[in-house]
Amino acid sequence: MILPVNEKFTHCGSSNVERVIREIVAVVAKVVSHTLQADDFHSLVLIGGYGRGEGGVRFVHGSEAPNNNLDFLLITQKRNPALRQIWQQQIDQQLESIQDHYGIGLDLSMISGSALQRSPSRIMWYDMRCGHKTILGDPDFVSSMTHFKIDRIPSWDAHNLLVNRGTLLMINHCLPADDDSRQTNQLRIRHQVKAIIGYGDAILYTYGKYHWSYEEKQRRMKRLFQIDSSFRDLYDQAMKYRFRPTNNAMHEMLSSSTRVSKQCEKIHLEFESRRLGIRFTDWSNYLELALRAGSREDTKSFLGLMRSLRTITRHRSERLGRSWPARIGQRLLTSQRELGLVFPAAMYPNCSPEFQAKASRLLNAEGSHPQQLQRAFLSTWGTTVDQNFSRFLSRYNISLVPVEPAL
Repeated sequence: MILPVNEKFTHCGSSNVERVIREIVAVVAKVVSHTLQADDFHSLVLIGGYGRGEGGVRFVHGSEAPNNNLDFLLITQKRNPALRQIWQQQIDQQLESIQDHYGIGLDLSMISGSALQRSPSRIMWYDMRCGHKTILGDPDFVSSMTHFKIDRIPSWDAHNLLVNRGTLLMINHCLPADDDSRQTNQLRIRHQVKAIIGYGDAILYTYGKYHWSYEEKQRRMKRLFQIDSSFRDLYDQAMKYRFRPTNNAMHEMLSSSTRVSKQCEKIHLEFESRRLGIRFTDWSNYLELALRAGSREDTKSFLGLMRSLRTITRHRSERLGRSWPARIGQRLLTSQRELGLVFPAAMYPNCSPEFQAKASRLLNAEGSHPQQLQRAFLSTWGTTVDQNFSRFLSRYNISLVPVEPAL
């Protein structure tokens, strides 16, 4: 392991919790080095909050412990997907016992170095380049990818981030309302915190204020006076909870779920107004106008145009647009971005029946009621966008089986 002894993992943790995290990281490094040869990979890096040195800390039986999962990325030399799958299975099996021993989640994903070098600039890659710790291998491999810059990130990537985090609020709606266990409440709050930060990050991006550091984003949001102070307060509260959750903060977050949804909807409308250059005060005619704007959004560069043209022959089960420009815009969208445009109809209760009906047909939902739309949306999201979604649902016993809407 090549980390300096004084390398910091948490935002405000003690030396004891820093030592525990360093110990966990060393064990994961040992697993990887025993599974792969040194020339099989470029680098193993710790990403996410702990990679930034801003991880969260909670108290367990009077002692500090990591609050969030540790996220690792293994950048391989080999491009063979079948070989990476074998490595992934071998490492995942060994990580299970480490997770049980330390009581913390460990997530390790893989990508080939050549694929990473070819990847266009995205928020996740910008965050990784600027905020990571190299555990094994070449210490300069990730830092050298200077094409991952904030000014090269397309606005639709920030939109994908917003919708991705919005699905967490949607999952909360699908959790059993009568389940008031500590585990389920902690899950609700974790989703709520991630959603608030995700919506806030998207609006910071659209105002040109995004930054890879959580602490810096917290400062910038406090000064973003164009945004309602209610949401700025929520963002600050969510950041504080992420750094160090407390029981008082837990009860406060649980009591504010309705307020969170309403504030996030306002942020979503503001984000789309700035992204698309059209002023939206509600979701009336949003879908038609967003599809028209979408036909122009990814054709400003040659690579963007090529990516759009690859999607044009994809079968569309449902025409969302009324006009030809909107229909052309839909044909240029990937499945994920198409889902993102109908997300408001499933998430927010004040959308028009026409919008909800179109979303219902696209999602093959049982009906247009929000409960039906949300389950259909999450089911489609799991098969189209997030391949690990089914494992998450199984872990928390969440059912997406269509239900009769509550009267």
